[in-house]
Amino acid sequence: MTGHLRSGRKLGPALATGPPPHHAAAAAEEPPESDDEPEPLWLKLPAELAPYFDLGFVHSDLDCPAVVFRAMSGDGSVEISGPPIAFLGLAEAITALCRSVPCIAHEAHEAFQRQAS
Repeated sequence: MTGHLRSGRKLGPALATGPPPHHAAAAAEEPPESDDEPEPLWLKLPAELAPYFDLGFVHSDLDCPAVVFRAMSGDGSVEISGPPIAFLGLAEAITALCRSVPCIAHEAHEAFQRQAS
């Protein structure tokens, strides 16, 4: 399924909606995007996720819709886009991992405590 996700976007025309609100100041300093890359419609994420991620959709003649995911760090950001089915599969994989992978450090600490008793 990773073959469906793309880094960066090369999509057709769409209505520009502007950057998400928490990026407004940074966007004012950046040069405007070229006309051949439409701006995604950014969704409002919960406050605890917004400093780290952006999630949106973009509509074009090539992909309609395409999901756009941006992860931010101190070094910048990485943006990938692809069809909704690819992101749905990724979300399901993350959910399964979060439900099934225990905290190794916590498990090791409990084992150490049992041995010390």
